[in-house]
Amino acid sequence: MTFSSSMATRVMMRSFTVRKGRTFTALMALTTAVAVATAMLNLYVDLEAKLTREFNKVGANVVVTKVDGGEFSAEMLESVRKSLKPEDAMVPVAFAIAKTQSGRPVVVAGINPEAARKANPWWAVSGEGSGGLIGARVAEALKEEDDASLLTFKGKAYKLDATAVLRTGGPEDSRIYLPHEQFQEWTGVRPSLIELSVQGGAQEVDGAINRIQQAAPLLSAKPVRQVTEAETRVLGKTKSVLLASTIVIVVLVVVCVISSLTASVLERRKDFAVMKALGSSQGAVAMMFLAESLILAFIASLLGFAIGSGAAAAIGRLNFHAAVVPRLSVFPPVILGAVMVALISAALPLLRLQKIEPAVMLKGD
Repeated sequence: MTFSSSMATRVMMRSFTVRKGRTFTALMALTTAVAVATAMLNLYVDLEAKLTREFNKVGANVVVTKVDGGEFSAEMLESVRKSLKPEDAMVPVAFAIAKTQSGRPVVVAGINPEAARKANPWWAVSGEGSGGLIGARVAEALKEEDDASLLTFKGKAYKLDATAVLRTGGPEDSRIYLPHEQFQEWTGVRPSLIELSVQGGAQEVDGAINRIQQAAPLLSAKPVRQVTEAETRVLGKTKSVLLASTIVIVVLVVVCVISSLTASVLERRKDFAVMKALGSSQGAVAMMFLAESLILAFIASLLGFAIGSGAAAAIGRLNFHAAVVPRLSVFPPVILGAVMVALISAALPLLRLQKIEPAVMLKGD
């Protein structure tokens, strides 16, 4: 009499049906590991994109100037524009020190208002006006002037039209921003600075800088360190926290699964002894035990992926007020990880399984 494949199947089914407690414990432990890994991976992939978009809203992340500090020519501006992608924002800025009627100096900048608002969506603007933007501190200071709308630059007067008030809490509050055409007609000053809002992370920023340097060697393009370093630091810490949490949980799961599988082997010693006595080889018995572990890993992968995707979506809504879309690309590494955990967890019980002697076990010693 030999041990047939149908008998092996019955032994495996008996493991799942008779010893439900052990099987359920191992299944739940693996499902927990898969769910946590799925949620963490979904959050990290989606969170990186969301954090990048949020940092892009902070404002310019690249500043371009001439190497010699002079003004840009039309050809230089066009070279920079062609180096950018359609979604990037480019804001050439020209500066002049004008004077109010009482002789008070005030910084006036010439910009494209639409491009500036696109690059700095966080700007708080109140009021309407076609004459540009006036910083909150400048607006407060001009109240003391007899004619607050009159400015002069090198003896040439300029009368401010209705302007909206800009509040940023930064140096912008101390400036007056005029549409570039009006500014250049009044002062004759060309842009000497370009602010860029490059969409994407550090890689996209570096790519834009390299393209600009190649297209116009006379220009110096540098990232705004406060923005890029803050983005890198936040993403790095986020990655470390998610990775550390996943490792701790997976280690605890491995310990739990090893305990469950070891107990299962000890409880089924006589079953395995009978299998060996009926002619089953050590390898066949081990393969059957591994098959049980892999079946658990596959079921846990399906359950854990569904639970983890739902958990990631819930965390995204509750904490970030944005949807975290489940990604099917996460499933292959998750199922591979579940299989590896199951195989590692089965290693110690397999060693115990190899030490089972059919004759001794069946005699009851």
